[in-house]
Amino acid sequence: ARARLAPGVSGKASCLVSDVVAGVVAVVKRIPSGKQLSFKMDVAEDLTAPIDEGDLSEILGNLVENAARYAKSSVRVDASEAAGEVIVTVADDGQGIADTDRESALSRGVQLDSRGGS
Repeated sequence: ARARLAPGVSGKASCLVSDVVAGVVAVVKRIPSGKQLSFKMDVAEDLTAPIDEGDLSEILGNLVENAARYAKSSVRVDASEAAGEVIVTVADDGQGIADTDRESALSRGVQLDSRGGS
């Protein structure tokens, strides 16, 4: 993905966000942590993002699967465009990250939960 974003690399990737979100949610609904959850999506059908479809699927897959692991009953995925940027939000109704862990949770390579799996 980084190679595709490097200066001088030709070709501009683009994908339909609603298709990617729907595909990711369909997969996560089939894993054990997703089977008993409600999934809500609010994504305009014509919203496109300047990213390779596979890359967006991988990113969203990680976020939605993580949300499903910690949700009590629901996961929500919203996407919109503001000021020329596509904003995607993944939220669940779980307890959230402890205030003391928030900063480290955003650090590269940090994993707060060592349980693994779904």
